[in-house]
Amino acid sequence: MKRDKNLIREILEYVRDNHQYPEMIKIDKTEFLQSSKFSTQDFELFAHHFLLTVNKGLLSGNVNRDAANDKNTVSTTGLTWEGYDYLEVS
Repeated sequence: MKRDKNLIREILEYVRDNHQYPEMIKIDKTEFLQSSKFSTQDFELFAHHFLLTVNKGLLSGNVNRDAANDKNTVSTTGLTWEGYDYLEVS
């Protein structure tokens, strides 16, 4: 799977614009498929890129899986310092 920097930026901008400390943002697969907030309608692609931002240290959060090991919810407590820096330079 190729990395989509535009999708990464969309995820970071969404979190920046919608996060209210100390609340957690949760997006489940059903909600994701019913929204038009992101340029993809592929939840697996979205969750993969969300996890990339967490692993890179841009977001504090995780991807939750169900009993079948399917990605079904992403959650975050917000951008990290590095996440804000990424948005400023990209």
